[in-house]
Amino acid sequence: MSNLVKWGLVWVGIAAVFAYFQIFRFDYRPQLVFWPGGQDEMFIRTPGGQQILINGGDGKNILQSLDKVIPFRKKKIDLITFTSWREDYLEGLISVLRHYRVENVLWLGAVNNNPVFQDWSKLLQERKVNSLIAQKGQEIYFGSWVLEVIRPKQNFRRYQLKTEEDIIWKLKAGSRSFLFLGRASSSELADLSDEELKADIVEVNENQKDLPILFWKRINPSTVIVSGHWPRTKQFPFSVRQTQKEGTIVINF
Repeated sequence: MSNLVKWGLVWVGIAAVFAYFQIFRFDYRPQLVFWPGGQDEMFIRTPGGQQILINGGDGKNILQSLDKVIPFRKKKIDLITFTSWREDYLEGLISVLRHYRVENVLWLGAVNNNPVFQDWSKLLQERKVNSLIAQKGQEIYFGSWVLEVIRPKQNFRRYQLKTEEDIIWKLKAGSRSFLFLGRASSSELADLSDEELKADIVEVNENQKDLPILFWKRINPSTVIVSGHWPRTKQFPFSVRQTQKEGTIVINF
């Protein structure tokens, strides 16, 4: 066997190993991926390989981040949700819609006159994305995992909102749960029940860093992910991880 043939077989073997990791290994590692950014962007992969994207931020950055977690062969996202209809939360999702096949979107359904929202709405129709309007009690199943909407209490389809509303939801997988608070204020969170708040992992942003100790006792988390800086010096009975310090944070869920 010539050296040329031998080297050819080596490269075929390397390509086969690479393809294996792209096709099989990526799809079956349930993970929560938190990216460093100001708009609470994160990515979820379920045991069945379903892919969920939360918020968009900057269009260029979100595409680069997705390239690192989604196999090159699987340009599909099963669910997108944005927890606020502010432009800086929505802008990057327009780029995602243009580069990925998106099956479903979970959102408030409220209308807004800003140009970014108008572009988003038009693109949703063009791409024929299934639109799910968030409302308390709604459940979306991903195999044995379930995403439960905790807030808003009412359906805002086609409302012109005068005050900003956020989506709060909880992801439950067996005995574990992850709580996503969006940009909810202390007063909004005070309306939630202990059962709604209780979670193993919770994500907060800089606007929520001064939540009272009673709030943390009600959640009783093992890990808190902070999108931004956590200036506290007081010790808490949970692990605090900051994207601003650590960069991308990956949690096997």
